[in-house]
Amino acid sequence: MARISLDRVRALPDIISTTEFELILGNIPNWGQDRDLIVKCQQAVYPGTGNEAYEVPLAGYSMYFRGRKTYPRQLSLTFVEDRFLKTTNAFNNWLEYIVGTNSGTSAAYKRGADSGYSLDDVQLLTYDPTGHKIDTVHFFGVFPQDKPDVQYDGSSSQLYSVSVTLVYDYYTSDLTEVR
Repeated sequence: MARISLDRVRALPDIISTTEFELILGNIPNWGQDRDLIVKCQQAVYPGTGNEAYEVPLAGYSMYFRGRKTYPRQLSLTFVEDRFLKTTNAFNNWLEYIVGTNSGTSAAYKRGADSGYSLDDVQLLTYDPTGHKIDTVHFFGVFPQDKPDVQYDGSSSQLYSVSVTLVYDYYTSDLTEVR
């Protein structure tokens, strides 16, 4: 087999960078719209997918068959924090709406008539090097599961970042025809 030639490499379309994205949460329950979160989202994950396979042993042989479609169902995000702690406050309020500290109950159902504690159509947009949108991933049934501690450290200057793990039921991509 011949080596890959320079002509083949030069024939490729532009390669995209992992910095070319936006995450749009929308109207956060018990908080509202925070357009700053779009700008402050430093890291997000483009989700994978798979198909569960199950093994069937028959007559001394084993065969695999396709199972159900699977999703990671977790979306890990990192946001930079501002001097008003708005990112921390937005997610703390959302988590309190889901399960109250004192009451132990939810302020709403997952999907209520007017609003619920989960979001549908959270969007992860991917752009090409010219700024044109090339894909949108739509997440459904999204709500925060975990907001870990933030480690303070007085020994050096560091970025204050807030990590959040959201869970979701499923997602679709504009690049894939769903059937």
